[in-house]
Amino acid sequence: LLKKFYIREEDAILNEWIVRQLVGTGNPWAISYMETIMAVRLTLSPQRLSRMKEILYESLEHFPRQTVQSLLERGSKSWNRKIRASCLKIMGQKES
Repeated sequence: LLKKFYIREEDAILNEWIVRQLVGTGNPWAISYMETIMAVRLTLSPQRLSRMKEILYESLEHFPRQTVQSLLERGSKSWNRKIRASCLKIMGQKES
C-alpha cells in the first residue's frame, strides 16, 4: 500500500496515514520503507512530500537510537527547518 515511486497528492495523503500508523509501533522493520520515502526528490505534490518527510523525521524518536542514527544525522543537515530541528532535538543538540 505504501507508494514509494511517482508520488501524487492522493498517494501522499494515504502514505501519511500509513506512516503515522507504522511509526506508532516503533517497529524497526518500518525503517527501510521510511528511508525509501526520505530519499524521494521528485513528486507531483512537493508540499505533501515535504510534510510526509517531516512526519517521518519527527517519528524517529520512537525507534532505537542506534537503528536511526544515520537518518538523524542526515536530517540534522536538512534544508527543512522542521526536519533539522526535530533531528537535533532527538540527538540532544541545539540548532546553531
